[in-house]
Amino acid sequence: MTSFFALRYLFSPSRMGAVNWVSGISAVAIAVVSMALVVALSVYNGYVKLILQTTGAAAPELLITPQQGATLDMREPTLLTALESDLVASYSPMLRAKGVIRHLATEQMVDVVGVAPEYWQVVGGDSLLLEGRLPKQGSSTPEILVGMALASEGISPMAQQDARLYFPRRQGLINPLAPGTAFRSTELVVTGIMRPVDEEFDRQGYVDISVMHDLLAYQEHIATAVALRLARGVPPTEGKQRLAERLVGKYHLLDRAEQHPELTFLIRMEKLMVFLIMTFILLLAAFNLASGLAMLILEKRADLQTLRALGMTSRMEGRIFALAGVLISLLGSFVGVTLGLILSWLQERFELIEAGQGLLTMPFPIDIQASDILLILLCTTLISCVISMVPSFFFKKKRS
Repeated sequence: MTSFFALRYLFSPSRMGAVNWVSGISAVAIAVVSMALVVALSVYNGYVKLILQTTGAAAPELLITPQQGATLDMREPTLLTALESDLVASYSPMLRAKGVIRHLATEQMVDVVGVAPEYWQVVGGDSLLLEGRLPKQGSSTPEILVGMALASEGISPMAQQDARLYFPRRQGLINPLAPGTAFRSTELVVTGIMRPVDEEFDRQGYVDISVMHDLLAYQEHIATAVALRLARGVPPTEGKQRLAERLVGKYHLLDRAEQHPELTFLIRMEKLMVFLIMTFILLLAAFNLASGLAMLILEKRADLQTLRALGMTSRMEGRIFALAGVLISLLGSFVGVTLGLILSWLQERFELIEAGQGLLTMPFPIDIQASDILLILLCTTLISCVISMVPSFFFKKKRS
């Protein structure tokens, strides 16, 4: 019965024309905010996806790191069991350290990553190359593949002289009278340049892991991480979950987003702030809905007296107007979400709006996520339910 009266009061013309106008404006305001939320959150999702796609070309699908300490032992049974399972197509140990690379009169800090030959199968090494070739294992002179930032400093295959790589001595005695004994070094041949990805990646250099074992005085089974690629046909989420169950307690298992949390943190925080601001605007629009319901209650006082004489309780009266408010809100939110999805699809399909200037011009990326849509509908419904109860509460309080 309450649903019948709520629908009747919602769609039937009122004696006070302002009631219909206020209700319509409330629905339109909620629709506009809901539409803006869908579009804004989809754009932010698109930027996160774009960043992960850019960095994903240079990052392994999954990365295993130790929970304690800086290194791990490749002979550890738990780790070997996980790596040799049918979930993993290929893997490579990695040994990473900060060093200094010297070329002619310039010295540059470099993040050196020692990798096994299988690493280039894990990440698709050929797609990373901008110029030259990948470093080979067992060369008479160690080889290095450098990022674009290092190449711009003259450390490139075109250089007339080889570079030299320095690391602080990790073990052994140091002669204070001979500062050079504090470092271990080796000559390097630059074999190639990697495509530019981001500032961190562009300052990296890749060498064979045996070079890092020698310079850092580590045994050959020691690594700082293990890069791996899942077997074909294994869903990424399921594969990560099953591997994490085997590695639990000793290792972290990171996907590409977790390997670079700083890249997406700012965008995710901006997305959260936009959502909170839009939710506040939605709250203001809902208060406009409350005023429309109050006017509707005043208009229907004569009808309520008749319904009361027929046995309707005050609780049922409150439900009628609360349900009318929820229906107005849901109508606006569903229309707004639908329009937002249409606009997002048009932007994704036809690239209507672009950002940037000149060669940096690019369309706003779009990534529609069902979780965002459900969250918008949930917030709209929750706010409308709470606000719709306010006029009914004061009406029942005044009546009592």
